[in-house]
Amino acid sequence: MDNPAIETIEYKDHTIEIFQDIYPDNPRSWDNLTEIHAWHKRINIGDKECNYYLYEQYEKDRLDTVLKEAKKNRDIVLPLYIYQHSGITIRLTPFNCQWDSGQVGWVIVRRKKILDEWKAKRLTKQLKEKVMKVIEGEIKTYDDYFVGNVYGYVIDDGDSCWGYYGDYNHPDYGAIVEAKGVVDSIVEYEKKRDKLFKKIAKWSQENHLSDLDIITHIMEKDDSCDNNKDKAVKLLEEYRQYRKGELVETWSKEFEGKELRDIEKLVVKVKQY
Repeated sequence: MDNPAIETIEYKDHTIEIFQDIYPDNPRSWDNLTEIHAWHKRINIGDKECNYYLYEQYEKDRLDTVLKEAKKNRDIVLPLYIYQHSGITIRLTPFNCQWDSGQVGWVIVRRKKILDEWKAKRLTKQLKEKVMKVIEGEIKTYDDYFVGNVYGYVIDDGDSCWGYYGDYNHPDYGAIVEAKGVVDSIVEYEKKRDKLFKKIAKWSQENHLSDLDIITHIMEKDDSCDNNKDKAVKLLEEYRQYRKGELVETWSKEFEGKELRDIEKLVVKVKQY
């Protein structure tokens, strides 16, 4: 397999697999607070129209103009550093490597944007501390993108979700805790569904109901259907599967100790249900 599971977890009779997300979104395509102005020779690290080729005087002048404007407007300006050795990692503080690291750009946050975002009149010390946490978070997410620290989960080879940046085992927002939350919802749904199915099974047997009657009943009794016939039909199929399991258990007692041909009759009976 090209992308094998990093970790497999058994949780409440469901299987959760964690994978690296090999096609993650570039976080710089999101609505960020920061601007990244960079000058890497081979890789576009900066935001759109914010990459500079400093071997050309025009590009140097363009960057100087941006920095002068930021200083004039009292924007937040921070250096961005890169370490590149069979991979790329970035951060806001220098790396301890003379040969494979160095400054690659500037991170700028516009003062006006800060005041607009927080609906503030002044950039106070407390507000600046909040902004710095956002800056650090955005750069960390961008670094996760470069180092491949992005993950996704698959539950029972079915439900999946991708694009979890950072530690996939983080207790608050990691892929594992998110997947467990989905499993919890599935288990709760299955409990409610099976309770409903038991009622429907008894009700339909007593009244010899058709599929249409059952669908109508499901639509009336199950809030998840929201009066949506397609959802009700899907739930009906689940109901049939549920009943098959119930009937197989009942019918298998009838065939206990019987020959293979009699067991084959049981299979045919189930398929006809």
